[in-house]
Amino acid sequence: MHARHEVAVPIHSRTRASRAFAALVLLLACGLASLSPRAVTAAAARPVAQRRATPDSVALTLDRWVGAVGGWEHLDHAPGVHLNARITRGGVPGPAELWVSRDGFREVDTQGTTLRERVRQGSHCWGRDWNGKTRELQGRDLADGITEAFVYALAYAGFTAAELAAAGAQDGGEDSTRTLRIVRFTPRGGSRCDVYFDAESGLPVRAVRTHLGDELATTFSGWRLHEGLSMPFALLLGAEEGEVDTLEVASATRAAIPESMFTHPPDAPTDVRLPAGVAEVTVPFNFENEHIMVDCSVNGRPPVWFMFDTGADVSVVNSARLEEYGLSAFGASTASGGGNSASVSFTTVPSLKIGAAELVGQRNTVMDLTGLERVYGMPLGGILGYDFASRFVIVVDYDQHMFHFHVPRPGAGVPRGDRVPFLLEGGHPHVHGTISVDDSASIEADFIVDSGAAESANLTTPFVRANQLLQRARRKPTAAPSVMAGSEKQFFAQTSVRGHLKTLRLGNTLVREIPVNLQQGSSGMYASTSFSGTIGERILRRFTTTYDYPHSAIVLEPNAEYARPFTPRMTFGMTLLADGPGYPSFMVAGVGKDSPAAIAGFRAGDQIVALDGQPAAKLRLAGIRAALAEDGARHTVDVAREGQPPQRLSFTVEQVSIEDR
Repeated sequence: MHARHEVAVPIHSRTRASRAFAALVLLLACGLASLSPRAVTAAAARPVAQRRATPDSVALTLDRWVGAVGGWEHLDHAPGVHLNARITRGGVPGPAELWVSRDGFREVDTQGTTLRERVRQGSHCWGRDWNGKTRELQGRDLADGITEAFVYALAYAGFTAAELAAAGAQDGGEDSTRTLRIVRFTPRGGSRCDVYFDAESGLPVRAVRTHLGDELATTFSGWRLHEGLSMPFALLLGAEEGEVDTLEVASATRAAIPESMFTHPPDAPTDVRLPAGVAEVTVPFNFENEHIMVDCSVNGRPPVWFMFDTGADVSVVNSARLEEYGLSAFGASTASGGGNSASVSFTTVPSLKIGAAELVGQRNTVMDLTGLERVYGMPLGGILGYDFASRFVIVVDYDQHMFHFHVPRPGAGVPRGDRVPFLLEGGHPHVHGTISVDDSASIEADFIVDSGAAESANLTTPFVRANQLLQRARRKPTAAPSVMAGSEKQFFAQTSVRGHLKTLRLGNTLVREIPVNLQQGSSGMYASTSFSGTIGERILRRFTTTYDYPHSAIVLEPNAEYARPFTPRMTFGMTLLADGPGYPSFMVAGVGKDSPAAIAGFRAGDQIVALDGQPAAKLRLAGIRAALAEDGARHTVDVAREGQPPQRLSFTVEQVSIEDR
């Protein structure tokens, strides 16, 4: 069986709407915004049909809130606030400063010598990550940034009735305890946010918003009266379920905040080092496992393979190699892969060299990648994700197995091919596409371009269900979903069945008759509603593929493989994993019932001792898989079986299609 690795590693996401015509919005539409704040609140209780306000109405909930925090006389004139705080993010404490006004927001968090910033100015938001890379937020990241700033403004900066009206207000009913009233806001340009108000005190308890499939909550406590207005001095930040970050306010100063505080944060000095006169770096890559593997050296140690993965929103160091690299980990968080989540921490890498290029002082995520090493049968130092890809224009030449990259520069030329724009959301490149499964209308799709996914396309569980693809993209009755034996609990595991697309279009590029994975899992990235699926290597390898992160585009230039039909996925019927230091031994992790491998005599748990007289120590996992993929070939395999003497199995390879057509 082929291993198909799917990895997308967002961090902090687990730490990871239509606007209704609410009463306050109707007031503005009717020209009543000039009324006094108290009159606006009273009028809002009598929408359209002139019904009396009930104790559960939005207007009365907001009225209690206004009274609880200090009244309109103070809210109308609140100039903004500067907060000094202590924040713990990803298990790492440090100081934070926040500047909050009604239409501006800036937060600067510091951990050791590094900092991250988030800034909103009107309809624009920027983020500067721990490695000093600043980007203007796009798409759903932008909408979430606007809404997050809106939540802070509600808690700290004061507001007017007109500003509340502009954000919309819709009754969300009660929570399950029937002690909290829910009001739904949608700030202009932002995403929906549910604010939960304590029915007794009138104060907001928490604000919940959804971003890229994750529910993110800001929980307020420690309310104190400060200069006429009550504000929360303690916040919990993060997912509704699972780990959270904490913020504790040490001091607050109310003062007008200059607009210059909310401008584009600058990039830190570049962390890329190139020798004088070197404009472009070219290195070969290994593609024997249908993944781009390049040799990288960490802190001057001997080179080890790193995977190039545009589905990873951070770069990753294998936790099993920290000691080898002279690194130490700090902090704690979780990350999502294709099918499961995993615990992660962080480290600072003084030097990472790829060919003549060097990245210095980057903060990377630390994650256990030994499961991938066993699948690939090769040592893996880490993953080159967004923290690498965002620094360069990268060209992958699959015909020559060469990996070219250069820093953006004037006069570098425009790559040939179909230029497909992407939105960078959650650190992943999202492209618009369409699929068709029959002669009916095409289906719109939001794809992540994922060079860390071996398969042509992996369609998410919600997308498959919403478009009835188990029925429409298959000819045979739905088979039982498969999970790769030996990797069921790994972050990259997935549960899927095979399907078939008539066409898949990205930009002006059309690909035909594509076998794909239809995901069936209920956890991990492929269970998310935030995207439709991934575009992986069995499609990307048909092009010379350029990743132009500085200009938010991917360029696809057809290569020699583009016109060839997709070959069906075939299997001998068993899963092999590598074991031991350097991975010189090979274990049969699973054998399909009645498969050619089972008929040949293989059993789960067998250790392969030799292939055709060659001892295992002289073999590579990719070589064994290639031998067992050669239909009609005759082989002899010696296996060690627990509690039994070594056995020799002689057989003729038979390959069986796993496709449904």
